[in-house]
Amino acid sequence: LAGSTSASSQVIGSDVRLASTAVAIFFVNSFMANSTGSAFYEGYGSPVDQLGDGVAATVFTIDSTLYTVDGINNPRNSKNFANGVDDVWNPAGVGALWNPAAIDPNLFPEPAP
Repeated sequence: LAGSTSASSQVIGSDVRLASTAVAIFFVNSFMANSTGSAFYEGYGSPVDQLGDGVAATVFTIDSTLYTVDGINNPRNSKNFANGVDDVWNPAGVGALWNPAAIDPNLFPEPAP
């Protein structure tokens, strides 16, 4: 996740890799990792901000890198989606052209004219 301190937003129930060290983002029920995904953070930071006020002032460290965010509530120590996008999207039943026995079941053939 890359961003700036000029905008305020929330990330709710997601898995995030932080690419920027300062973002005005409030994290709720989210798994936060460094940009490579090799280390994660499961605390509330300091000072604790569990409401999110739009000000990036909560700091924490992942693998010796200091991050500053709007706040953290209900931090997770395991991913919400352990298998990544495969947990989020399942093409079963999406349309008549989907073939679960295809070499790549995530590809949809073009419809015949």
